[in-house]
Formats: sequence, C-alpha cells, structure tokens
Amino acid sequence: MTDEKEIIVKEFRDKFARLVAICDRLKSECVKLEASNKELEDKMKNRESDYQQLKLRYENMKTVVSLLDGKDKHDAKIYLNRIVRDIDKCLSMLLD
Repeated sequence: MTDEKEIIVKEFRDKFARLVAICDRLKSECVKLEASNKELEDKMKNRESDYQQLKLRYENMKTVVSLLDGKDKHDAKIYLNRIVRDIDKCLSMLLD
C-alpha cells in the first residue's frame, strides 16, 4: 500500500510540475501578445490620424480647385502643393 501511495504522489507531483510549466509558458505568451496588441493599436491610431489629415487636405484641395479655373487652377495647385510640403516638413520635425 505504501508503494502505491508513493507512486500516486510521484505521479501527482509530475503532473503538477507539468501543469505549472504550462501555466508559466502561457503567462509568458500572454504578456508577449499583450505587448504586440498594444503596438498594433498604437500603429492603428497613427494610421487613423494620418488618414484624417489626408482626408482634410483632400477636402481643402477640392474646395480650392472648385473655386478656380484655367491657368489660375494650375498655379493654385503648385502653390498649395508647396505649402503642403512645407507643412509636412514642419510636422515631421515636430514628431521627431
């Protein structure tokens, strides 16, 4: 009977040790996944912000173009493109 109890206790300890190891591995994987999730959420927020800025620029450009015609339209596009590039440079300097 004692040998049977020792065998049962040994099997229980082995199974418990494996269970603890699995639990530790899953905790580690969970931490990695949470970090990856946060990184992806941050990227998504940045992309959404970029999208909104581009959308606003597009709407502004559409408005200006609709107000102009002919040669003035071409000159206005060149001028606005230069302004947009300057703004982009300023924004990139601020974000760096």
